[in-house]
Amino acid sequence: MSVKKLFTPICIAILLSSTLSITACGFQLRGYQTNDLTDAQSIHKKQVALKIANNKADNKIKSALTKQLNQLGVYVHTKPITNSNISVIKVENIKFRKYELVGILTEVRIVLTADVSYSINKNGQIINHTQPLQVENSYQYNKASVSIEDQQGQYVRNGLYDEMARQITDQYIALTMPEMTMTQPK
Repeated sequence: MSVKKLFTPICIAILLSSTLSITACGFQLRGYQTNDLTDAQSIHKKQVALKIANNKADNKIKSALTKQLNQLGVYVHTKPITNSNISVIKVENIKFRKYELVGILTEVRIVLTADVSYSINKNGQIINHTQPLQVENSYQYNKASVSIEDQQGQYVRNGLYDEMARQITDQYIALTMPEMTMTQPK
């Protein structure tokens, strides 16, 4: 009986020491070379102008993108700007595609694509970057049920606008962050 009582704390000690030794085996977090976070926090002082067509579908992505950028503390200009020091995000060719696989259950796949161009003013230099982005979601509904309406379709479309805005915001942040240099561990 006393061996069991002695054995349990020894097992716990071995488990804890092995866990601690694994975390101490040389892995380290890599970050930016600066000691202070002024470069990383400068995102909160940024301003960006959005160039998105003014129609019903494009206004939904403009609103979602404005919300995402404002949550990060980026001031968003939605009117035309003549100041060349302000970064510009241009979203064009926003298109939805819907694919259906019909059977007893209908599988619906909705794809949202857009061409996104960034003109970033970084340290006095204008950096232009263009990339097509795509987000998608799929769902199923049963046409044999009482309601044959595709009730999830609009919900999924709104979610795709938010996801596209999130991807555009993530890419904008990545482009505005300072260059990272790799350092050798000491």
